[in-house]
Amino acid sequence: MSEHLRAFVVITALIALAFLISRKLFSHAVEPKFVERLFGAGYASTAVMFLSHNMWLFLAGVALVCVWGVRRFSHPLALFVFLLFLMPGYSIRVPGFGLINWLIELNAWRVLSLMIFLPVVAQFLKNNNLPKPGVLLADKLVLAYAVYTSAMVFVHSGNFTSGMRHFAGVGIDTLLVYYVSSRGLLLKGAERHVMSALVMAAIFLALAGSFEFGKQWLLYSSVGDALQSLPSGFQYLGRGESLRALASSGQPIVFGYLMMVAVLATSYVKGLVRSRSQRGLLFILMGLGFVSSLSRGPWVGALIGLFVIAALSSNPMRNMARLTTVGVTSALFVLLLPGGEKVIDHLPWIGSIDEGNITYREVLWKQSLLVIDKQFWTGSIGYAELQEFDALRQGGNFVDIVNSYLGILLTFGFAGLSLSLLLLLGVVFQQLKSILVYRIDKSEFQTYSLMLGGVLVSLVVTRWTVSSVFQIGILTTFLLGAGVACSILRRRNNNSEKIT
Repeated sequence: MSEHLRAFVVITALIALAFLISRKLFSHAVEPKFVERLFGAGYASTAVMFLSHNMWLFLAGVALVCVWGVRRFSHPLALFVFLLFLMPGYSIRVPGFGLINWLIELNAWRVLSLMIFLPVVAQFLKNNNLPKPGVLLADKLVLAYAVYTSAMVFVHSGNFTSGMRHFAGVGIDTLLVYYVSSRGLLLKGAERHVMSALVMAAIFLALAGSFEFGKQWLLYSSVGDALQSLPSGFQYLGRGESLRALASSGQPIVFGYLMMVAVLATSYVKGLVRSRSQRGLLFILMGLGFVSSLSRGPWVGALIGLFVIAALSSNPMRNMARLTTVGVTSALFVLLLPGGEKVIDHLPWIGSIDEGNITYREVLWKQSLLVIDKQFWTGSIGYAELQEFDALRQGGNFVDIVNSYLGILLTFGFAGLSLSLLLLLGVVFQQLKSILVYRIDKSEFQTYSLMLGGVLVSLVVTRWTVSSVFQIGILTTFLLGAGVACSILRRRNNNSEKIT
């Protein structure tokens, strides 16, 4: 049996285990058959991926799952988030049929956006209770960024097709995702179902990541060859003597980013879990998955997010003290374990493992500043080909820009970075302001708001250490839309006034 089929057997077992755990934890808190339908869609898409041996059949299978699912979920955004976590970024180029070389790069995430969100957009446009497209400041900033970056691609490349190809991609990955999340999460019950779906997907990722970490075997690394897709990560990378888990994410830092969001989302969905023992199981699973990525940037981001949630709560001093106590106790417990010093060695700033990463980032900034000085305002999409980056090239002549802000600055200049930061920081500021100004009682929505505030702050910090690759860009856009929706709902200052 080939490696990817053996991996499929293991993944089948892990999906079944994640389903049993999720049904036990959440079935009472969501719509009937919600958990069953989510995992049914997830397993069907995964089965097609591993068994089709063809990218076009795989994407067609995902499309059919979406057509089936849109009609069966009151909140299709939950299906999108669940499958976003489960589907790897294997892609293929749509041919240009003799007119151009190729039209657009297509992957499962773009199929999800098109097949799930386009029907939803039609429904939202008819709903007079939802803000119309373009009326919010965030709407204008998202559109401005999409148009500006597309124009810059055209200017830098001198190729109209490249500019249109970029606009099509940003339209699917950014405009469509932002619009549906910023409107869909205004609907009654949406936050409960969408965040539960996110955490349920993360339960599977945690199981898969823990398996990879323990067995030193990446479950999704071989299926790309069977599909004959374009290269999409999934390389064996270690830190110290340990393999860094990927699950379906493609890179350890991406896996860490996904788990960071899930860990913070757990601070909200734990309120939906009935017993203390079940909540303990949920936290253990999230912790195991989070640690297995060995991604230190997301670890820092999660810690900052937890402190933000504690600081904004109704009893900040008590919650901050609890968080500090848990952190110190956990650290002491780890030190007492056999081999505990190896765990400490993986921590940022304290540990000594992979000190070369720090050196790489220092050289990256030094060389990037030389390039930025030449093209400060508009950047250049071909910056990676410049000789200033020769010392940083990796396999395949690749330059890893391990900083989302730096990547935007190099590619689209200060103007592009300014638009991006205005959107990101504007949404974060509005979310934190709405929490502080529009006080509401200790309700489920209050817990959701605090969680989302912590998540958004963690994104601002963590994007300094990661590139916006694979699911990171789409998930960030989704969370920005969620922040916009949450701020609108809080301004009503009444949880019962949600749109139906």
